[in-house]
Amino acid sequence: MPEYNCECCMFKTHIKTKFSTHMLTSKHLKNMESFVKIEPNNLKERVATLEETIQLLMKRINDLENAPPVAPPVAPPVAPPVAPPVAPPVAPPVAPPVAPPIPETDIDDIINIVYGTFTIDLEPYKQVTYECGEEKSTINYDKFIDNFFDNEDKKLLYEDENPNPLLSHSYSAGIEPAIAKKMCKLIPNDTINVKDKARNKYSICSNGVWLNPIQSEEKLQEIIKIFNDYIIELNNVYLFAKQNYGTEIQPDKWIDLTDKLQTDDESNKRIIKIILSYFGN
Repeated sequence: MPEYNCECCMFKTHIKTKFSTHMLTSKHLKNMESFVKIEPNNLKERVATLEETIQLLMKRINDLENAPPVAPPVAPPVAPPVAPPVAPPVAPPVAPPVAPPIPETDIDDIINIVYGTFTIDLEPYKQVTYECGEEKSTINYDKFIDNFFDNEDKKLLYEDENPNPLLSHSYSAGIEPAIAKKMCKLIPNDTINVKDKARNKYSICSNGVWLNPIQSEEKLQEIIKIFNDYIIELNNVYLFAKQNYGTEIQPDKWIDLTDKLQTDDESNKRIIKIILSYFGN
């Protein structure tokens, strides 16, 4: 059996495969770099050994070149950082609406003034008459005029076409604008707080309390009724006085003046709308 000898490593073996493996070791390759070649006694055997070593090296290189690429290690997926829970935004505290200050003169004071100034009590002047055998209640305007008006007022009542500014305005513009204009003059600005005139949102101060829109409207309607009754009675007094003591009024004019004072179910709403427009501006 031949003996395989590695002179640079001083390695000997009779096993060919073991010798071939030795020839590929890093120790052998390192020793080969500094080994001074000595001509072997058996040159043919040395050449065969070198050829076999070269073939083994070429086979190793070929295996390395054709080996499948090794994928780099994949790091396990890293979960994204979880943001700490964020508290919902807290709305800033909303201050409650501040009611306007209480005025010195409120709507109840105005109602008392209107009632005491623009109310005609005709109850004492009512009398019972009989017409065609039927009982009929009428008003003695002669007695009323004597007691209600002084001599200067009577002269205006008998001679002037427009004895009273409120009645005159009602004849020229209509009873609704006349009442609204008079109320706007009598009611102080701080008594009505108009929040939204388009939606009729407003409040009126009554007895030291700001009322809601329904209660406020009742107060305005109370004043409107006083003025409405007052203007109607003034008209009756004026027409009676003109007919009996002054220039006779033609029927057409009588009807025309009376028609200007007609109202309907929506009159109060229209009057209040005018008032809110005035105070809202």
